[in-house]
Amino acid sequence: MNKKIIIGVISALIVVMVIAVGFGFKSAGAKAKEENIQQTLTVEKMDLESNIYTNGTVTTDEARKINYDGTGVVEKVFVKEGEIVEKGQVLAKLKSDQLENNIQLKKIQIEIEKSKLDQMIKEGDQSLNIALKNAKVQLEEAKRNHEANKALWEAKAISNTEFEKSKTAFEQATNNFDEADFKLKNSSNQSNIAVQRKTIETANLELKQLEKDLGKTTIKSSIDGTVTQINLKEGVAFKREDHMFYVQNFKKNEIVANVSEADINKVKLGQKVKITGNSIKGKTLFGKVLRIAPGTKKIDGKKQAYVEIRIALDEYIPDLRTGFSVNLVLNTASKKNVKAVKFEAISSDIEGNKFVNILAKDGEMKKVPVEIGVEGDVYVEIISDEIKVGDQLLMNEDYTKVEEETF
Repeated sequence: MNKKIIIGVISALIVVMVIAVGFGFKSAGAKAKEENIQQTLTVEKMDLESNIYTNGTVTTDEARKINYDGTGVVEKVFVKEGEIVEKGQVLAKLKSDQLENNIQLKKIQIEIEKSKLDQMIKEGDQSLNIALKNAKVQLEEAKRNHEANKALWEAKAISNTEFEKSKTAFEQATNNFDEADFKLKNSSNQSNIAVQRKTIETANLELKQLEKDLGKTTIKSSIDGTVTQINLKEGVAFKREDHMFYVQNFKKNEIVANVSEADINKVKLGQKVKITGNSIKGKTLFGKVLRIAPGTKKIDGKKQAYVEIRIALDEYIPDLRTGFSVNLVLNTASKKNVKAVKFEAISSDIEGNKFVNILAKDGEMKKVPVEIGVEGDVYVEIISDEIKVGDQLLMNEDYTKVEEETF
């Protein structure tokens, strides 16, 4: 056969096929559009759960930087990194020879000052003490005489002159006693005794501070936990700005997570949380919401504000180390045997009221107001006496348009 004829036939066939295929696509598209207009979703009965999905980071609720408020040379380190310790356990000891010498010297000083005080008290103000005792005797005698004369004067047994004389003698004796007491209390010796007592009191306070400093040179753990960091070496001076040990109590591990402002009102204290992660493959752990932060925080690249929550694990899991990331599912609501349909069947009016469109057997459509209950991942609970299980609901127009545009 002529090559030109063969090529012409083939070309004609290709044109026919292209036209046929194009017509087929056009018909299929039109048919799909027609079907989409009437696409329905069935009301079903099922158990529904409403969940929040987020991720979190493992942290510990109890961690301490063990430090020493001063400088010194490390004498001995008693633990290693990774070692489990108890509260009060000795971790290290600093050299304390100088402190111990200072304590002994301070004790000797206090003994000397006490001896000085005893001597000062023993010597005292003998003449002033005698004068005070004599003034006291004279006062008591003048008082008795005056009280006796007062009784006689009231009985008109003595004259006014005699009464006034005894009264004057009593007042003079009182003044003499007060003056003697003042001189004794304000003598230079008494002042010296008071100063000496203050000297001893100050020395005792200094001794207590030295003994307190000595106690600090024995470094102890303030919590139960694991030593995760050691920043000192034996025989090397320790710098105050560094921390000596870092101790973490992994048995009090928690998970910190951020929940968006859209979901935070669904989160409650004590709420159950399901936990999975790469570090615990094949395991599903559980915990509960322990704390919800009162404030909010911003996260880079996110428009919404977020609230930090903390989750306590139901059990201690050694595999979950601090810093590990985990996946979280927070169950916010659950119901059994509810009427449910896919989200695509729910529509909203301008005021935000929810409704669905029921497709009757005769092809008629009816708009029915509904309330939304538990919202699952795919299905949502619909609350309405008019809606029955098995009813066919038209797909929301917004979803239909998306499917048409996608096609």
